[in-house]
Amino acid sequence: MVRSMGRPVLVGWGIVLALCAACASPPAASPAAPPKPTGQSGAAAAAPTAAPTAAAPAKPSAPEPATVRVGVLNSIGDAAFTIGLEKGYYAEQGITLETITFDSAARMIAPLSQGQLDTGQGVIGAGAMNAVARGVDIRGIAGASGSPPGHGNSSFIVRKDLVDQIKSPADLRGRKLGLTATGTGIEVLWADLLKRGGLTTDDVEFVQLNFAEQVTALGNGALDVATPSEPTATQAVDRGFGQVWMRSDEIFPNHLTSFIWAGPQFRANTDVAQRFMVAALKAVRLYNDAFFKNNQAAKDEVIPIFIKYTPVKDRDLYDRMVYQGFDPDGRINRASVEHDMEHYLATGQLAAPLDLDRLIDMRFADYAVQVLGPYPR
Repeated sequence: MVRSMGRPVLVGWGIVLALCAACASPPAASPAAPPKPTGQSGAAAAAPTAAPTAAAPAKPSAPEPATVRVGVLNSIGDAAFTIGLEKGYYAEQGITLETITFDSAARMIAPLSQGQLDTGQGVIGAGAMNAVARGVDIRGIAGASGSPPGHGNSSFIVRKDLVDQIKSPADLRGRKLGLTATGTGIEVLWADLLKRGGLTTDDVEFVQLNFAEQVTALGNGALDVATPSEPTATQAVDRGFGQVWMRSDEIFPNHLTSFIWAGPQFRANTDVAQRFMVAALKAVRLYNDAFFKNNQAAKDEVIPIFIKYTPVKDRDLYDRMVYQGFDPDGRINRASVEHDMEHYLATGQLAAPLDLDRLIDMRFADYAVQVLGPYPR
């Protein structure tokens, strides 16, 4: 049962013409001795042949400027865009990003398909799958956020006074569980977790709240288990409202929860899309240097960018939160996508299996990896 409690920017390479000066043909007679350099002794030739003019070296052509319109959520999930923007990776590719803020990734689907938006980061949910099944032409062109081992960005937080009562999945029977929205990766994780305890979604009550509302509900006793992502999860624990029971990577390691999506017009402009992805993966690799390789210099570059572009201004939080995964080669875990699709089929949220080739287009990420080389893991 679901109960609602509250709201809610290319590139044909420019053609460079190298102008070569014409060299005079030598006379048909036997060749004259080469002229002496200035200041060198010896008789000078009566009519010295002029030295040929060297061709000017060709300069690398600059990418033709282009604008790419990107949907953002003002979160760490926008890392491929905000880091690349601030570090100049898109500028290197001749691309200007025009960021457009959305309050939900679901709201990006229509403008993506209609060419009003080029790309953006959003969840791989039932809504997106149904849209593609209906013929909406959007594709995932790279993997975005996920939960590799040790990087479960979503936390399952048990209310403080229930910590001793909820020890296993079976203890969830009859409990009120937080869910931001149906048809999402969190719903899939809940279903997987309930199965471990021999339960189904009919054995619990889902309370639909956003992350901040879930934390408040923990505090006032209206929710038994919340599922906020970072940094809300760390903030909830800081406030003493609950304790982390487990994280998303413990339930489904390497669960891929979002794509970098692209519309048809953007994908048709192959050169721009390729250069865009080179910049995006450079940004994601700096992110991985910072939070997977724990490179302090990289952290010092990236964290101020997040402080600038997200609502999280507390520097200390960035040192304590758990960071979501972004594949540095843009790879998409197809098995994870299939797993989620099976859940949506079983629950009637998707009418028929979807050909994943209608959902995924890896051409641009593959190109970027050829340019950058595989990320050293």
